[in-house]
Amino acid sequence: MSSKIRAYLNVIALLAVILVNYLANALPLNGNTTGELSAKYNVLITPAGYVFSIWGLIYLLLGFWVIYQALPKNQNKPVFQSIGLWSVFNCILNCTWIFVWHYEQLGSSLLVMIGLLLSIIVIYTRIQKQEEKSLFIRLPFSIYLGWISVATIVNMAVVLKYSGWNGFGLSSVTWTIIMLFVGALLAMFFTIQNKDFVFPLVFVWAYIGIGVRHMGKIDVLSNTSFALAALILLFVIWRAVKHRSHIQTMK
Repeated sequence: MSSKIRAYLNVIALLAVILVNYLANALPLNGNTTGELSAKYNVLITPAGYVFSIWGLIYLLLGFWVIYQALPKNQNKPVFQSIGLWSVFNCILNCTWIFVWHYEQLGSSLLVMIGLLLSIIVIYTRIQKQEEKSLFIRLPFSIYLGWISVATIVNMAVVLKYSGWNGFGLSSVTWTIIMLFVGALLAMFFTIQNKDFVFPLVFVWAYIGIGVRHMGKIDVLSNTSFALAALILLFVIWRAVKHRSHIQTMK
């Protein structure tokens, strides 16, 4: 496949994702908007509604990304050749998730979400391996990967709750706290491994939203969410300062 065809397929695939997401809520698909289904399948780790506005930023950045890779001077760059059609495959999975979620196939939605997560990991890893991995090229997928990581945790919680899982006798609040800690550890480990200071900020955004949602209702969840958000943020600042000092020392 030529680089030009691949580049144009990426543009078409992203436009399809945006259209499917729009129609799913405008029609709405199967009689429910995406937000209404999130409210219906309510789990404690779901953030406040405003947090989902991050999708606007993600699609905006991905839009710039697909335009950039479609420019004739960029089509043959190694970074885009290495990604190949994985970005198209990712868009197909994104659209598929919308359909299975709106038709309330919870188990299938989790499987598709995991596939979506893995496809972004492949794209992110291939960008990381290239010499040219400027912030502009990596930023959309740092945020996208961070958000889908959070979304996968939420999707998993939904499937467990509505499949009748008893949580080994532990309360839903306890399991939510456990998942919050696991997510925080993931965000910090990812920061260390990839020197990526954007990915963990998505967790900060989500955790603040979880704290806001439970404020004055379930104080232990609200306080835990805010505390972990602060911890991740401080960790990111510390690692960023340390990384910058290391670079200056190497010069």
